[in-house]
Amino acid sequence: MPFLPFETLVIETSLSKEEVATNLANNIEPEKTIRFWIKSDRKAFEGHLRNNEFEIKRIISYKNSFLPVINGRLQTAGNSTRITIKMRPHLAVIAFMTIWFSGIGVFTAIEFTNNDNQNGVVFIPIGMLLFGYALMMGSYLFESSRAKLILTEITKGQFIQTGR
Repeated sequence: MPFLPFETLVIETSLSKEEVATNLANNIEPEKTIRFWIKSDRKAFEGHLRNNEFEIKRIISYKNSFLPVINGRLQTAGNSTRITIKMRPHLAVIAFMTIWFSGIGVFTAIEFTNNDNQNGVVFIPIGMLLFGYALMMGSYLFESSRAKLILTEITKGQFIQTGR
């Protein structure tokens, strides 16, 4: 399990690079600003696939700010194809969480250095930090595990390497 919501993964499949690209293209639709939730012909991902590289995110019928953005590259490796994937939250979410954690961290540091800290106020920002981290990681890991499962099904592959 990653400590931060960033993952680098490699999927290997016996399919050719062209077959993987076709399977991915069949499961990716262009991004839409407004999406109507009619499930009949909905694809798994939205984004784009160009020149053996893609940037996608899962299409969901609910809101999750920590939905991973998935960047990938298709590469031939002998008789197989490797898909190198990097997953992360949207950049605006990363910026917001950095500011939020920094602000609470500064407040916590000030409370710790305060000499008359007899009333336990310092536990409030510590609780906020723990809650924010749990919310971020829980929401991200929930979505990333679902995306990984769908990607292995689409590519008919398996993970050969995971890391940060």
